[in-house]
Amino acid sequence: FIRREPFPGATPSLLISAWELPMAVDDSIIRSDKNILEIVIRNVLANAVKFSNTGGIIEIDFGYDKEKFFISVIDNGIGIDHKTLNNLFNPGCIVRPGTKMEKGTGLGLILCREYLTKIDGEISIESEINKGTKVSIKIKMEE
Repeated sequence: FIRREPFPGATPSLLISAWELPMAVDDSIIRSDKNILEIVIRNVLANAVKFSNTGGIIEIDFGYDKEKFFISVIDNGIGIDHKTLNNLFNPGCIVRPGTKMEKGTGLGLILCREYLTKIDGEISIESEINKGTKVSIKIKMEE
């Protein structure tokens, strides 16, 4: 599914800006816990939708190098201020409602980081207020 323009009046749509996920990445494979990856990706996508405005665009990009497979979720939503971004993975970080006043606990990304640590993965976030957020997930590849 590729859509370059949002549907009129729609909630954020997905724009997949990548190629088909290869079954084999060169001669390397990804050894990971499917359930953990599903939980993490679902949480990151839910956050992208939650903090995007009606008509916003969410991109999913992925690729690999010799050591890591990566997935990035990029939105053009409301973004995260610098102070919050620096404390995002700390318990007690201030939680703000989504664009449609959705509630959250502030634990989702903390759990995502913990789960990824268990499968030798990592998560990083870049954001700019009123421009959007990019969440990158990296998973170790094995030959």
